[in-house]
Amino acid sequence: VWGSAQNQESINNLQKLQNKAARLIIGYKVDEISRENLHDEIGWLTVRQRIH
Repeated sequence: VWGSAQNQESINNLQKLQNKAARLIIGYKVDEISRENLHDEIGWLTVRQRIH
């Protein structure tokens, strides 16, 4: 129980970092593509998908 909130926060922070890296690599600004389409376009799994 104690680690759960911290774990979720870490996953969220990793996802934000991954999204920023993906946008940097493919050259999109934040408002130019949705997160779902971003992952599809670059061919990456989300952090949660990688964990499970």
